[in-house]
Amino acid sequence: RQCAPSVHPATLAAVVKTESSFRPYAININGSRQLPRQPANQAEAIATAEYLLANGYNFDSGLGQINSTNVRKFGMAWTEVFEPCANLTAAARVLTECFVRASDGEPNDQAALRNALSCYNTGNFTRGHANGYIGRVERSAGTIPAAVVPALLPDGQSHEPA
Repeated sequence: RQCAPSVHPATLAAVVKTESSFRPYAININGSRQLPRQPANQAEAIATAEYLLANGYNFDSGLGQINSTNVRKFGMAWTEVFEPCANLTAAARVLTECFVRASDGEPNDQAALRNALSCYNTGNFTRGHANGYIGRVERSAGTIPAAVVPALLPDGQSHEPA
């Protein structure tokens, strides 16, 4: 929660499982090209990202698969992109911005969340539905184990707020 307090941990876990399978050095080139292999460590990931950026590729990096455009927009260094907490903070920023926009005029939080997930994946509220991304995140959400130890609540509070 400390890295991404604005996003429910189960939602973020489902996104990360879908995006990178929890691999902090994952890099995916958008389009038909693929890397011959995934980076094995942070140094390889940074070198690969710098090469791709210098050669004009559009790509996604790290746990939350932060798009190279957002890396520049957020002023992130590549060391941050491949640092788990910083990457999750950026992922939460993108998803939260999408959710705020998706919630405008949409009273159903789950419908707004699905539209926000589409936005996270594609930049708009519809293409992520059409390309199957929403279904993949929903399936990932169904495989995240529930916490065994409950959240510590402030004194006098008996249940977690919705």
